[in-house]
Amino acid sequence: MLIYCVLLAFIIIFGFIMFYKKEDCIEIEKKKRKWYIIIVFSILCIVMSLRSQKLGTDTYLYTTIFNNYSKMSWLDILSFKDMFIGFAIFNKLVSMVSTNNQAIIIGASVLICSLTGNFIYRNSKHVVYSTILFVLFYHYLNCFNIFRQYIAISIIINTLPLLLNKKIFKYILVCLLAISIHNTAIVALFLIPLAYIKYNKKSVIVYTIIMFFALLLIQYGMNIFSNFFPHYKMYFQEQYMKYSGLGLTILILIYVAISFLAFILRDKNNNEKDNRKFMMLLMINNIAIIANIMSYKFFILYRVSLYFSIFLIIFVPMVFERYKKNRLLLYFMFFIIMLIPFSSKLMSNDGQVVPYKTVLTDKSLAINYYRKGVI
Repeated sequence: MLIYCVLLAFIIIFGFIMFYKKEDCIEIEKKKRKWYIIIVFSILCIVMSLRSQKLGTDTYLYTTIFNNYSKMSWLDILSFKDMFIGFAIFNKLVSMVSTNNQAIIIGASVLICSLTGNFIYRNSKHVVYSTILFVLFYHYLNCFNIFRQYIAISIIINTLPLLLNKKIFKYILVCLLAISIHNTAIVALFLIPLAYIKYNKKSVIVYTIIMFFALLLIQYGMNIFSNFFPHYKMYFQEQYMKYSGLGLTILILIYVAISFLAFILRDKNNNEKDNRKFMMLLMINNIAIIANIMSYKFFILYRVSLYFSIFLIIFVPMVFERYKKNRLLLYFMFFIIMLIPFSSKLMSNDGQVVPYKTVLTDKSLAINYYRKGVI
């Protein structure tokens, strides 16, 4: 647990060192943002890459899958009738570099951190705050566990400019790529209407009400989903409802508070392009709220909500930027509050990410690698 606290402290302190003095030159400020992302996400990637294969609930499963895919020929891979063909190809590409099971962990870590860092750099004016939120919202530690889904999520979040510019054909193609990694990425297709909505007070209220009533039919939707994807039926069982406690409740309240504040501050910017992006992210956050509320009954919706809630890492700084009074105090209070669900998940060892072990300090794995001549 200590290493995660150290990482969080480093992100904050390094950010203060880099940006305590605001540069007048836009190019210098841009370079500082770029180097901050490169350095911080490289460190996050190293910590994620060198973790033991025993760290993360699903990690061992994915290393086993990688081992199987690495032994298959390209012809078998491409002719394999599997919904996860994209993930299969990714595994095969990684195995061409190394067939050691640690390779898929490293490959997934590099891909997720690169795509997430790129998303923050290109979409957030406040890269430090967005990076802090990436950790505090537990997305970073989720990557240790459900990294196949987070590969899909990191692909989806980078489609935001396509959605904003109504490049729907390209958006659909990228979504299909993400779906080939993880089926749940199909929910990103439901964001397409947001590209055509005329954003104003009325549309936000109407769209939210429509989403609310649509989710009254959620039970039928879940039954249909489980019929198409039977391997997800296990997520409807009672033992998968464990994250329906205080941590989730606090997160939902935080999402609601952000939406409420964003709705109040929606007209505090005269830039039409920024306002459209702001309102679209507000809509996406409202979807995340509804999905999280419904996850009390269907855990799979918590997994689905991750595709929407991750946008908060850039949306929260956008909202706070429009709040002119005591902005630093607002950030401080928000981060303190965010420590509650973050600590709650860490203390309950959500995703089996504590205690942190590297592949080298895990004696059983180290001995095995030594015998194979890897180390």
